[in-house]
Amino acid sequence: SSGINAEYGVFMSLHGTEEYLHPDIYEKALVDRRAPANFRAEVDLWSLGATFFHSAAGQTPFRPFHGRGDKVTMLKMTKSKEPGVISGIQKTKDGEITYSKAFPSKAPMSAELKKIIAPVLGRLLESNDDNAM
Repeated sequence: SSGINAEYGVFMSLHGTEEYLHPDIYEKALVDRRAPANFRAEVDLWSLGATFFHSAAGQTPFRPFHGRGDKVTMLKMTKSKEPGVISGIQKTKDGEITYSKAFPSKAPMSAELKKIIAPVLGRLLESNDDNAM
């Protein structure tokens, strides 16, 4: 994010790789341009969490069946997930979304490190103000 509104201390821009965008920014930029356009500085923590997950697991954390082509499902995945969830995948068209609070088994790190890092990512990848870092 960039372009802070000094009067209110909130960000006003809509920039970034869409898979890494906080759900509020994603909604405004890609789904509903009428959505509120003021964003807290904490939205960057989501992007940090998504980047870290992608780097550690080799895949983006939330993946609708049609990828970038299904923006509504992506928004649903990220906005309606339970606290602590660090990933979600939809394996079939219009199918159920499978969420996880753990790294994929194929992520190249020790089980102990996965256990330590997953709860931190769960707090970074939080769209609800009450549960965010």
